[in-house]
Amino acid sequence: MSYGTEKYIKASGKERMVSYCALELASGGELLDFVMHTGRLQEQFARYFFLQLIQGLNHCHSSGFVHRDLKPDNLLLDDDFNLKIADFGFSAPVWGRDGLGNFVTKLGTPEYMSPELLLR
Repeated sequence: MSYGTEKYIKASGKERMVSYCALELASGGELLDFVMHTGRLQEQFARYFFLQLIQGLNHCHSSGFVHRDLKPDNLLLDDDFNLKIADFGFSAPVWGRDGLGNFVTKLGTPEYMSPELLLR
């Protein structure tokens, strides 16, 4: 993974700084597609992916961020079937935007939301 900030020059000639993050290729596709094509996971594979998911989330949380849109569509696989968490578009600081640890925005995919979020 590489990341940084570079100067970007618009067609109008205006300059502005942009941040970027380049990630590795996840050529194994989405976990959702993998399960759809292979059928339900055997317990050993489910445990393998779950452990990697928990380790990835632990890293995110200890770095001060929550994902807020976890679903099989946002879990990618590399060539060696290692799990990669993707799409941090809804991520936010662990302590929330208000600093109190409360999140009030209802976002994400309704099919994956908990009932208590859907009822809000």
